[in-house]
Amino acid sequence: DNPEELPLEDAWMLIQEKEKAQQANGGTAEGRKKKKKQSSDVNLPPPPKRPLSAYLHFCAEKRPEVTENFSTLGEISKELARLWSETEDRQPYETMAEAGKSTYLEKKEVWRDDCQELLESNNNKSTKEKNGQRGKLKSTASRAPKGVKKKQKVEKKEKKKTKRSPSAYMLFCAAHRQSIVDENGNKLSLGETTKRLAQMWNECQEETKEEFVVQANNLKQTA
Repeated sequence: DNPEELPLEDAWMLIQEKEKAQQANGGTAEGRKKKKKQSSDVNLPPPPKRPLSAYLHFCAEKRPEVTENFSTLGEISKELARLWSETEDRQPYETMAEAGKSTYLEKKEVWRDDCQELLESNNNKSTKEKNGQRGKLKSTASRAPKGVKKKQKVEKKEKKKTKRSPSAYMLFCAAHRQSIVDENGNKLSLGETTKRLAQMWNECQEETKEEFVVQANNLKQTA
């Protein structure tokens, strides 16, 4: 059957079944290859989810409206693409995409450091087990002084914990996030809050933006 002619619910079920089948078989060939290189004793944390593009932010907003008039996945996709091609002001969605990308890169950097630390710890453990008693026979003269070794370990740990300084837009969002509420004073959903923050940033005066740019630069220099 043509997947574009399937109802949206059926198409989504097929996608989920395919993902489960891939996981049961060990994932993709590339994923299995990478997995072989890693020790089975190491449980690495899952990577952060990739950020949405400007188009996907647009689709997430328009999909409920489109599904009222179209039922199949193919029809919905074509209508969303048509609406996107007719959208002249894409700046709010591009701003949301940039903000998501910035957050993703920060989380990805932290994730890589965590994985590297786990892998190094596992490799050191394996090497120590292989060497056995050989490590005990090493001359103490060849070892670094205890105080120096501890200092190097602390410096390395602090270096890995160093995070990328926030951008001007991220500082703007942190300053205004609490003020994003509905007419009854209730907090909005994450998607709606992000959308409104992006719109506020896009519409605010250049003088206001410059204040957050200066703050971001100061934080970057002191990081």
